[in-house]
Parts: sequence; C-alpha cells; structure tokens
Amino acid sequence: SIRDVDYNPNKPLMLLTAGNDRKIKFWDLRNLKHPVRTLSNGHSHWIWSAKYNPFHDQLILSSGSDYLVNLWRVASCSSAPWIGSLDDDNHDRDGNEDSYEFDPPDIKVRTIDQHEESVYAVAWSA
Repeated sequence: SIRDVDYNPNKPLMLLTAGNDRKIKFWDLRNLKHPVRTLSNGHSHWIWSAKYNPFHDQLILSSGSDYLVNLWRVASCSSAPWIGSLDDDNHDRDGNEDSYEFDPPDIKVRTIDQHEESVYAVAWSA
C-alpha cells in the first residue's frame, strides 16, 4: 500500500509515491500505467515518508521503518536538465566520454542511520 504522496513543486504533472513495497515511484499524471522512474535500493522495510525539496526538485528525502533517512538526487525526473560532470567537450574530468558511469543522474547521496526507531516523517526546512 502507499504510505505517502508528494507533488513535484516545479512540474505540476509529476508526483512521487512511497510505501510498503520499499520503493519510491515517480509518476506522470498524463500516463499512470507505469511509473517514470523507480528507486528500489534505499530502504529494507516500509517507506513512511518521501518529500521533494520545495526549491530543487531533483532532491528527495525518504524515511522508513528501517530507521533510515535517505537523501536522493533524482535528476532524471526533475525540472532542471542534468549536466553531470561533463565539460564543454562532453568528457568527464578524466577524459572519458560517458560521465554517467562516474556521476549518474539518479543516486542516493547520503543515508542517516542513527535513529533508534522508525522515522515516520521527513520535512525540508526553509
């Protein structure tokens, strides 16, 4: 079942859901047959809460009954284009042509694992 829903503040037709399946799913309201993107490697138990950053919609917080809070960068579903670590010649800092190997658009940035109980809600401060 779904435990949380949040609308993208910069893309009104996009939302995310999180729930008992331990996944964060990103949906386009114009086509609800399949999620646009699914994050499935961040929690080992239910996700209680997931929230878009109100100013930078590629940043997502999630929390769950596994005592974790995760910070995600999900650039593939954001309003800003992903530029990664490419320079003007479409090469990364080491000269490789495909920087996604080194700086993918969708990653878990940080995990906070110092809670002793389930984390039922997350919120961004202004």
